[in-house]
Amino acid sequence: MPSSVCQLAAIFLCACGTLAIPVAIGAAESQPRATPPTVKTIKFRANGMSSDTVAHALVAAAKIHNRTADYAELASRSGNAWAPAINATEDCTSHMAVEGFVSDRELPTLAAAIGLNAEKIALPAFTGNWGEDAVALEYRKKIAPLLTPHLAKGETLLTVGGWQPQGKAFTHWAWAGFINEVRDDGTILGTHLNGRNDAVIYVPDTTWALSAGKITLTPFQADRSMLVAARDRILGQGNYKATDRHVFGLAAMDAWIKHMRTTQGFCQPCEKRSQNGWHDARNNTARSYELSTTLVAYLKKRLPDWPADSRPAAQSIVAHYEKIQSLLAPTAKGEDLKLICTNLEKQNKYADDVLLPMKRELEGVATDLQKLLAAWPAP
Repeated sequence: MPSSVCQLAAIFLCACGTLAIPVAIGAAESQPRATPPTVKTIKFRANGMSSDTVAHALVAAAKIHNRTADYAELASRSGNAWAPAINATEDCTSHMAVEGFVSDRELPTLAAAIGLNAEKIALPAFTGNWGEDAVALEYRKKIAPLLTPHLAKGETLLTVGGWQPQGKAFTHWAWAGFINEVRDDGTILGTHLNGRNDAVIYVPDTTWALSAGKITLTPFQADRSMLVAARDRILGQGNYKATDRHVFGLAAMDAWIKHMRTTQGFCQPCEKRSQNGWHDARNNTARSYELSTTLVAYLKKRLPDWPADSRPAAQSIVAHYEKIQSLLAPTAKGEDLKLICTNLEKQNKYADDVLLPMKRELEGVATDLQKLLAAWPAP
C-alpha cells in the first residue's frame, strides 16, 4: 500500500471496518443481453475488502461482451477463495490480503471457460516509486500507445490495480477494474469497483485485454484446473511461489498468525492513530469467512457432477471449509476482536484457538486435494 494513503484509506472505512460499498446479493451474476453495457456504463460495484475483485471484474467483462458468468464460480475457480494471499510488506493490515495483483494467476483459464479471449499486455516495468508524480506521468505517456489500440478494437482492459486513491467513494489502489480512457497528456481513467467510471489510474498494474471468444474449456475441465490451482495456492508452489512481497496459503497463515501474536492491536499505524487496529483484524477474518462461504456453496453445487471416486475427498474438503467457517464466524462480524486486540495475551489465545486450527484445516484440504486429483486423471 502507498504509505501516503494509509490514513486516507482509514477515513473511508465505515464503522464496521469494511469499505462502505453496498452490493446486492446475486449482483455479481450476469446474463446475455441484446444491448450489452460498455465499460463506462456497466454497473460495477462491490465490497472488494471481503470478495474477489478479479472475479467481479470478469463477471462485468462477460456482461460487456454478451457472455454469461457467475461470481461464485469464478472466485472458486480462480483459486482465490481457497486460501489467503498476504502482502507481508503492507503496513496497514486491512489491505494486506485484498490485492488484485495476486488474484489473476488463473485468469486465462477463467476466461476460456466463459467464452472470453484474454491477452496479457506486455507493459514495461515501472521503476519509479509511488508518489514520484513526474516519473509516473512519463510512464503513463510511454505506455499509452500500448493500450489505445486495444481500446480502439473494442477490447476490455482489465487492470488488477494501480489506482490513485481519491474522492468520497474511496478508490482502493489494489482492486481489479477497467481502463476506459487513455489520453495523450498521460491521463488514464478507469471504471473502479466503487462504482466510479472516472477513477484515476496512477500506474496500471498487470493489464489484460479481454474480447469475445469461444468457450474452450468445459466445466469439468475448468473444475479440475481449479483443484490444481487450489492445491498449489495452499502449498505455495507453481504459480503461487512466495515472492519478495507475497506469500500464499499455509505460508500466508503463518504470516497472519505471527502478526496476530506480535503486533498489539494487529495494525500498528491504525492502533497508533485511533486505537482501531481491531478493524483490520476483523477485515482479514471477514474476508476469509466470506470467501470460504462462497467456495462451499460452489463445491456443493458442482460435486455431484464430479467423478464418483473423487467425491469422498471432495466431501472431506467441504467439511474442512465448513469448519473454517465455524472458526471464523464469531469474529467475522460484530466487535469481538475489539476486546481481543487489546493485549498480546488475548491475541495469542485467538491465534491458538482460531488461526492455528484454520491452518490445520487448510493442511487437511491440501491432503484431500492430492487424493481428489489422483482419483480424477487429467484429460
